[in-house]
Amino acid sequence: MSRTSNRADGDIVQDFLSVADLLEEPQLAQLYTYLAREDEATVQNVMDDLELAQGTAYSYVNRLVNAGVVDVTDDG
Repeated sequence: MSRTSNRADGDIVQDFLSVADLLEEPQLAQLYTYLAREDEATVQNVMDDLELAQGTAYSYVNRLVNAGVVDVTDDG
């Protein structure tokens, strides 16, 4: 499961730059917006709803996690 991050800590400027860099790619922006709207989703949900290949979905989720804008949960 993935969800948008609720981080209150960190450098706001760095967070903004990370998000701005990622959102230059339309599919990443679409994924981030999808997760913000859905609150939580599995990678399978992402694959089905956004019509992404499995490898692409995992890659994009990992990029959002590494940027600190999405959290991974162990809820299934």
